Amino acid sequence: MNEVEVASVRASKTKMLIKLVVAVGVIAAVVVGGMALLGDKANDEPSSAGTAKAVVSESKPELVDPDKGLTFIRGYKDIRGAKRFNYRKADEWEAAAKHFAQAREQAGAPIRWTSAEQLSRGWVALLRNKPGKAVRLMKKAVASEGDWAAAQLGLANALMEKRKWKRAMRHAKRAQKLAPGWWLPTATIGQIQQDRGRLKAALKTYKRAMAKEPLEAHIPSAISLVHHAMGRNELALKFAKKAISLDGRVVGANITFAERALLKEKARKALMHADVALSVGPNNGVAMLARADALQALQRPKLATAAFTSAVELIDKRKQIGAPAARLAAVRDALSKDKLPEARFKVKLEPKPKDKKGEKTKKRGLR
Repeated sequence: MNEVEVASVRASKTKMLIKLVVAVGVIAAVVVGGMALLGDKANDEPSSAGTAKAVVSESKPELVDPDKGLTFIRGYKDIRGAKRFNYRKADEWEAAAKHFAQAREQAGAPIRWTSAEQLSRGWVALLRNKPGKAVRLMKKAVASEGDWAAAQLGLANALMEKRKWKRAMRHAKRAQKLAPGWWLPTATIGQIQQDRGRLKAALKTYKRAMAKEPLEAHIPSAISLVHHAMGRNELALKFAKKAISLDGRVVGANITFAERALLKEKARKALMHADVALSVGPNNGVAMLARADALQALQRPKLATAAFTSAVELIDKRKQIGAPAARLAAVRDALSKDKLPEARFKVKLEPKPKDKKGEKTKKRGLR
């Protein structure tokens, strides 16, 4: 092979080598590009696929929050005093349930909205005297979100209404563990102890709740009523005054004041406190009993009979403390015989002054 042929062969091999190098570079570029499309986390530059996803996500409509429902649920934790009795109104919970029901239908809605709807419907059932249905709905709320203290507490309340004390206590303690700084789970444990007749234990628990929320009037109000039920009148008065200083409408403190007024034969004052208690807690049988005694003392037998009957029904429906045991027994016995019990005392009523001129005017107006 001459020099020309040798040079020609070398040139041909060089061209082939250059083509091979170019081909390898192209393949490498394709592989790297493919890795970028698959989403290489080390690559800070957005890929075309990532950009497309961003555009799609930006085009999705934002979630519409159930603002009214969320505000209502937040208030269940934060609102103090007599205003909390809005949470004893079925209509308020029903409105919240409707807000959550609409909101949870949205794609991507948080599980809290589903749990909140079930919780709200559970409270509606409970406040409309359907405790069995309430338990079922509250269980669904807990199943949806077991780590939500409000759901656990709702189930505890429903079980209390069914007198399932041990199960109620378990869920109240679970709520307390989930929200250790919230006073209401601790106070609910105290309520369960109170309902079971464990008054000394209830006092200790209520005091722990009061340490968590010193400005909540319901706690010293409950403590006042427990002391009253135990015959500790001075301590009952002390805590009733503290409760009233925080909120004049709390139920327990007004019952304490009503009973104290009855002992001092001050019927009108007793009636005033009983009516305040009932305006906030209309299902409180002890307050209704105090009202009945005041009405009987004021010699209003028809109203007194209706109040006595209602008081016994309410106390039988759910165990309540604070009613004088001997008095309650006397009322039961009298009602079973279709008559009124003997009055605790009677107010001497002054005769109404006769206005002869007014009578004449009235007669002329009727002609």
